[in-house]
Amino acid sequence: MSRFLLLSLSLFMLEVPSLAQTVEGKVQNAATEEGLAYVNIGVVGKNVGTVSNQDGDFLIAIDEQYNQDTLKISMVGYQPRSFVVANFKEQMQDDPTVALTEAVATLKEVVIKDKRYRGRKLKERIIGNTKAVPTNQTYFAFNALGNEMGIFIKVKRNPTFVQNFNLFITENKYETFKFRLNFYSVKNGKPYQNLLNQNVVASFTESRGQLTVDLRDYNIMLEDDVIVTMEWIEELGEHGLAFSTGSSWTRRAIVRQTSQGNWKEGGPPIGITLKVLQ
Repeated sequence: MSRFLLLSLSLFMLEVPSLAQTVEGKVQNAATEEGLAYVNIGVVGKNVGTVSNQDGDFLIAIDEQYNQDTLKISMVGYQPRSFVVANFKEQMQDDPTVALTEAVATLKEVVIKDKRYRGRKLKERIIGNTKAVPTNQTYFAFNALGNEMGIFIKVKRNPTFVQNFNLFITENKYETFKFRLNFYSVKNGKPYQNLLNQNVVASFTESRGQLTVDLRDYNIMLEDDVIVTMEWIEELGEHGLAFSTGSSWTRRAIVRQTSQGNWKEGGPPIGITLKVLQ
């Protein structure tokens, strides 16, 4: 075999991409067998993920290079499940359904032991990125299901009871923008654990204006600093949505590309504020 032919074969082998397998399936409630909407499905830490649709159906393309990595399926209010990617691919060929079991929610009793708080009348306050203005705007960093973008919010008083979420939408080209709100505890400056025990899904239908989500019925109590994010949960297309931002905010936006992906700081901080009682 000539040296030229050997070189050509070597170049061809280098150019052949690793193969991705598209996996289709459905996530169900283990007890009722009903499809679960907006479940996060992804390879942990690899920015390969998706979100199930309203019926629980999902489709995800996973490259062979991730076969020995961990795929996680999770949603607030349910016990997560994890699989080795290669095993998950095989299992879904035999039975394309995954069942999640509801988690047992325990309501935390608020006991105020600090003398400073005894008998104190709670006051209404606004916390978050209060420096954002409608003339400055930013977008979701990625057009991918499960993409999240949010900010770090310092909680100066304990306890803090969340009343509503606020953000100014500077541009909305979609008929309906539907999203999920997530509240995370903070570890090493990044989101750590979701603090909610049920999904908070909201929508916006105007072309521009103030977005307010009433959170009083969710009984969200904060005892420490928090990261609040908006999550992309329906396929809508690119660059149809923009939010107010503020360059004077001291921290960058906190984002991740898709479900179960890595968190990083990047881009101007979205203008999220919370109305709270403290």
